[in-house]
Amino acid sequence: MDQPSKKRNPANKRQAIKWIVQGVEKCLADQELPLPPTNITCNRFRKNNAEKLYTYRRREDASLVDALYLLANAKSQKEVTNAGIAIHGLMGGEGSSLSENFPIEVTERVIKATASTGLISLSLDLLRRLLQCDAFPSSMAYTAVINALRKHGRIFQIEEILTELGSSYRRIQNLQLKSLGNSVAIANVAAGVDIVAFNAFVASLCDAAVNEVPFIESSSIETDNLDMESFDWTFFNDNNSTAVTSPSEKYLYKALNLLRGNTARTRFALQEDPDIYSYNTLLAATAKCSRLVVSNELCQCIVESCLRGMKQRGIQPDVFTYNARIDVALRAGTSENGLRKESEAIRLIDEVISDPRINIDRYTINHALVPFLRAGRGDEVMNMLMSFFKTNENNSKLASSAFEAFLNTLVKNEEVDFARELLETFFLPLHSRRIQLSQRVRVVRKEPGLVDMDGHNHVYTTNHLISPTTRHFNMLFGGYSKAYRLVASCRRGADSAFYGGSDLSSDLLISLRQKAYSLLDSMLEIGVLVDGFSVSSLMTFPSSSSNITLLLKRTEREIRSELSPAAYRSIISAYGKAEDVSSACWMFFDEMARACEKRGMNVESWNVLLGALAHERSEENRQTLLDPFSSAAAQRNGNRESSDAQYLESNPIFSLVYGKTCVDASLSILGAMRSRRSFLSSSGIWYIPKPNSQTYCQVATVISRSGNRVSNSVLANELFRCAKEDGVSADGRFLNAALRCFGDDIDSAIKAWKSGIGTAALGISSGARNEYSCVKHRANLSAAYNGLMHVCGRANRPDVALRLCYAMSKAGIEPTEANLNSYYGGKRIAMNGSDGRRRLDLKNQFESLLTVECTKYNTNDRRRAGDKKIRIILS
Repeated sequence: MDQPSKKRNPANKRQAIKWIVQGVEKCLADQELPLPPTNITCNRFRKNNAEKLYTYRRREDASLVDALYLLANAKSQKEVTNAGIAIHGLMGGEGSSLSENFPIEVTERVIKATASTGLISLSLDLLRRLLQCDAFPSSMAYTAVINALRKHGRIFQIEEILTELGSSYRRIQNLQLKSLGNSVAIANVAAGVDIVAFNAFVASLCDAAVNEVPFIESSSIETDNLDMESFDWTFFNDNNSTAVTSPSEKYLYKALNLLRGNTARTRFALQEDPDIYSYNTLLAATAKCSRLVVSNELCQCIVESCLRGMKQRGIQPDVFTYNARIDVALRAGTSENGLRKESEAIRLIDEVISDPRINIDRYTINHALVPFLRAGRGDEVMNMLMSFFKTNENNSKLASSAFEAFLNTLVKNEEVDFARELLETFFLPLHSRRIQLSQRVRVVRKEPGLVDMDGHNHVYTTNHLISPTTRHFNMLFGGYSKAYRLVASCRRGADSAFYGGSDLSSDLLISLRQKAYSLLDSMLEIGVLVDGFSVSSLMTFPSSSSNITLLLKRTEREIRSELSPAAYRSIISAYGKAEDVSSACWMFFDEMARACEKRGMNVESWNVLLGALAHERSEENRQTLLDPFSSAAAQRNGNRESSDAQYLESNPIFSLVYGKTCVDASLSILGAMRSRRSFLSSSGIWYIPKPNSQTYCQVATVISRSGNRVSNSVLANELFRCAKEDGVSADGRFLNAALRCFGDDIDSAIKAWKSGIGTAALGISSGARNEYSCVKHRANLSAAYNGLMHVCGRANRPDVALRLCYAMSKAGIEPTEANLNSYYGGKRIAMNGSDGRRRLDLKNQFESLLTVECTKYNTNDRRRAGDKKIRIILS
């Protein structure tokens, strides 16, 4: 008996199909001929750098080989379809016998080739006609068809094919037993339907569960002889009105039912019972569904049932089984107060680590990172990472992909410091790392296109280390940026006491900033290039205009390519927060225009510039005239060589902001956007986009912070009229900002509300057609009332604010603490004397009533624990 040849893996799908065609050619060939001395039109193929020539007994055989080669070499869907039509004509129409045309082994290969190229209808027809013959097809044919059906989500047809395969197998088995008349016939009959085909069916059910595909009951699901003692299943028949089962639960239940007892083997005539792959597929799908609509209790029940079935069949769990169980435990591990309970996941991880028969993989380590760190077992995590690295250090692609996932998991779970330690240990050279590793020597590797700070074309690396990339550093930059924004927002908000006061939060901000800058030092030192995401994340940390300018000078020579519009928008926003609007204008009108051209000069970018104008808060900066040409951003690379007049002549777009205050510049930009003006400059033609609601909101914010009470009232009314003329929707944000423009002029604000703004705000909720629209429009109306409440606070009129609360209740809007905070926010401005007014007397009675109207008692609110409570007894 010939020894089986070693299995080859094709390089790609096209190569695999060509091998199938070559098998058909060998089956149909009459004989192999030597190469002809002259050019002759014939069928031939290249193999092992030598051409072979075959002859055929029939013209149909040669035509089939030609059609299959057309299918293998097809480069478009049209060519695939044409080849399928030719194959269908050669193989005979529906109802004809395949045995009369081609041998069964040829038909099986044709079925696999057509199924692999997407000709599912043709492959299904050929398979069903093949099942009518007195020979059971090989698994090569029907497994390819089932995999193609799974790819297109045709679960019903997969079940039909498996059922037909089981019926055909029993029929052929009975025929052979009758013909031979003894038990020897069993040796000549196929063992049954391949378990791989059944596993593909289970996988298709799991795919549908994960993707939440609507459930289609392809066949009745029998629940007889099932072990129901350990959990309570919800039946989903149409007669049960209490069924609340989701489609995902139905698919998971069906897959589980097929794995229990002899259900699948009896129904589909399988050659063996469900194996480890069957159970692992269901467990992996359960882990993915645990974060969707499937309850945690149901997921635990499925896991327990699978483990019980594996134990009954003597199947030993492997690392994939444990990974799925750990994933389910992590997703379900939340307590009532929101804290994660990871004890079960830690127990499973310890169990799989201590099992000598199982080698943990990168997914097990990825699951163990966060639970072990939170349990104070960081040393064990580092040991696992070191062992994994030593095992896979020769496979750089696998190691890089795995450690990238480790970094991502750590950063997403706010373990940035340990992610930094991991980066320094396994990525950075010795001189940049805090943890020194033995047997690692720094070397120098030359690479084209990489220039360091000194202008030398080289990059530092280390023997047997993972090559660091920009993406690895960007993950940590993003983690530091997220933590910085969180601390800054808590410091500004009411939760600053959580950090122990402003001093502690300030120390945290400084620490995070220093960590980010030191990481940037390491990144630039080893020659890793900076991209747009790096710049966007780093723009979170600078606290002054000079720091932003220095950061740009450090990174601009190491940028991989031109910055994206999003990166430039982050720079413009950072300059605005640092109250250096002139530099923001320079970055927008000069550098962003030249780098991004039309690609980034959309209305979103213009709104970001207007947002930078709105960040001017200090009194001395309100009347400062903008000069982009003399800004820090314009002069960071040297003194300018041209005068202001020369700059304006070559770039007239700067006339929108040059020599104007922030308010005048915002109105000038809005006027240009309304008129759709165009400018011809050295960077090309500027086509200014049409303003939207966010544009008007930003302009109104600039006006509200200018400090001139009389002019703001006029500008607010004019701004609202322009927005109405342009057909811009008056949403809650815009109306809120427009009303804040009135400052402490409560009489003018109430008059504007009655004359038009209130009508627009009430009209927001009139067109709501569904529940989601109603909630959205009520939120917009409440935001508009917040603007009025802010004006009441500026004017120190709690009596008017109380009347507004009654008006809100009448309009169907329940007053909340957000409205109360808007009032007190305006009052703080008045009390601090930021607008030059004297300290006003408090009106405690009205403010107490206002607090009662806007505050709803909640037993879970700890701030209300000290409130006095009374009991009212109604007789």
